[in-house]
Amino acid sequence: MINFDGTFYTIADPLFQMTIPAWEGYEPDTADQVDATITFPDGSRRYATFMTLDVVQKIMDKDTRTGESLGGRYFWCSDLIIIRDVGFEEMAAAIRDLVESVRQAPPIAINRTTASQRTSNASGSLSARSWQYDSAVG
Repeated sequence: MINFDGTFYTIADPLFQMTIPAWEGYEPDTADQVDATITFPDGSRRYATFMTLDVVQKIMDKDTRTGESLGGRYFWCSDLIIIRDVGFEEMAAAIRDLVESVRQAPPIAINRTTASQRTSNASGSLSARSWQYDSAVG
C-alpha cells in the first residue's frame, strides 16, 4: 500500500519500507525515475535510484547534444536499479525480489581482504555485492 504525507510517499512491505520524496510530475503509477530510501526491519538503510531504460536513453541523448559523459558515450549513476515498467509498485517489486533472492542465497565466505567492500557499503549502497555481504554477516 502506498501512503502519502504531503512530502513523502511510503510503501510498506513486510520485508522493507520504501520512502520516496514527492517530485512534481512524478505520480505513483507513472513515475519513470525516483530516488528512494529503503529501510529494513532491523533499522538499516539502503538507497536506490530507479530509472527506466527510456530515462537512461533520454539522458544519454541529452549528453550527446551537450558533450557531457564523453558526448553521451556512457551513463553512470550511483545505486541505480533499471526497471522495465513505470510506477512505485514496479520499483517495490524489484526491491522485494532483491531481498528475497539474497535471503535464499547460501552464505558467502568473508575474509579480511573484503574490508574495502565494507567501506563502500557504509554509504548505504544498494549493490548486489553489498546485499550479499550484509546477508553473510547479518
